[in-house]
Amino acid sequence: MPIGTTRVKVAIQSSWKGKGSINWRDAIAVIEHDRLIIKYVKMGEVVGEDAFSFSALTDIGVRIADGIKLDPEQEHFGLKFYLETRGEVTVILTIGKNLLIYDEKKFKDFIHKLFEVLINGSPVKIELARIRGGALNMEAKWIDGALKILSYKSPKTGKREINIVITTQETPPIPIFSDMEDLEIEEVEMDGKLVNAWKIKHFYEGESVVSYLYIPEKRSSFIF
Repeated sequence: MPIGTTRVKVAIQSSWKGKGSINWRDAIAVIEHDRLIIKYVKMGEVVGEDAFSFSALTDIGVRIADGIKLDPEQEHFGLKFYLETRGEVTVILTIGKNLLIYDEKKFKDFIHKLFEVLINGSPVKIELARIRGGALNMEAKWIDGALKILSYKSPKTGKREINIVITTQETPPIPIFSDMEDLEIEEVEMDGKLVNAWKIKHFYEGESVVSYLYIPEKRSSFIF
């Protein structure tokens, strides 16, 4: 069942084919829970498709040079995948000028939905309030959690906004990103091994604390 779909112009570059001329094609982009599907369209008919598993994603929000863009004034969105059969593949999405076919708002909503799918439900480990009041909190421990996207209508602006929280079975939802004051990467010990975790200073329970967050999935880390 598709989670999101929109009409796009798409170009695909493969490291195995070199950086030749860019071939832009009409397509329908489809988001499923575990992959991005590109359905190529010609004369209104689907004539083929490519599927890119999110497990093969290596980068997202790739910068696209103006010389490659179909229209430098339009938004372009790039994703990189590594495929054993094609090497490093860059998928570039944008829209054409025909407003009867392409919808700029729908395209932007599609990109937002893509981020949501990649983030939502991703497993994490958090050592909550490891430093509290300037001292080590010896009661802090690593607990399992998941990233959760909350969508709500802002009472201030009336617009729909998105907040990312961490949910666990041991605590209420933790809005660590919206209450964040500082962030850096630090090597810490977790379950007897060293990992690179995010050291996050944030506001929690009425005071500034430092927590450690470990995100094992690379695709979620790319987004942040």
